[in-house]
Amino acid sequence: MYLFGTLTGIFHLVHMWIDYSAYASASYCAVLIVGLSAAMELVMLFMNANDGGKMSRAIFNTQLTSMVFYTLFAWSSIKLAVSLRIHKEFKYATEGYPLA
Repeated sequence: MYLFGTLTGIFHLVHMWIDYSAYASASYCAVLIVGLSAAMELVMLFMNANDGGKMSRAIFNTQLTSMVFYTLFAWSSIKLAVSLRIHKEFKYATEGYPLA
């Protein structure tokens, strides 16, 4: 909320609830959607940081906003890595492990 505004903060809270419910249900489709949303988040955060405009200045304005940005970037990266790992385990569970 501090970095991108109040409405964006509220949407991030809703998004975190969606992430939690997807991981709690552990359904194949939910994991794919979480992975896709994590990839889109990473792209959008990268674009906001490197656009050279208003958002880029807001991100690197103070040490606190930079810390918030890097925390969001790390969270999205971890979310993407975990969802890819869970997707791989679902694939192994349905198709079996590959033969070496």
